[in-house]
Amino acid sequence: MRGRRILTEEGVESNFAVGNLSRYVLTTRLLGLLSSSTRPSSQSRIVVIGGVAQNGKIFYDDMNLTANFSTLRAVTQFCEANDVFVIEQARRLAQTGTSSRVTINELKVGVVRTSI
Repeated sequence: MRGRRILTEEGVESNFAVGNLSRYVLTTRLLGLLSSSTRPSSQSRIVVIGGVAQNGKIFYDDMNLTANFSTLRAVTQFCEANDVFVIEQARRLAQTGTSSRVTINELKVGVVRTSI
């Protein structure tokens, strides 16, 4: 968390890019490799580690939070987006029959006090 609104070179709010989009990109790029195993005992697991925030809101009309940025709003938005991503990816894996080879889960860690 940067604690402030900074856009990436692509024009995406950086907290959202790191907190959510990076997980989406990594997962989708590795999914073919993860699901390609033919050994029955070699199931791949995707674990999305995210913040503890729950019941956040995704601001679909203003994903970059240009109108009203706050650190808390950024965190709750990307935490909610991670929740939606994991649920949707699990549904897609089940729908394609890939869930026997790949599973996806989310670990929501608690608040950690750091000097960052």
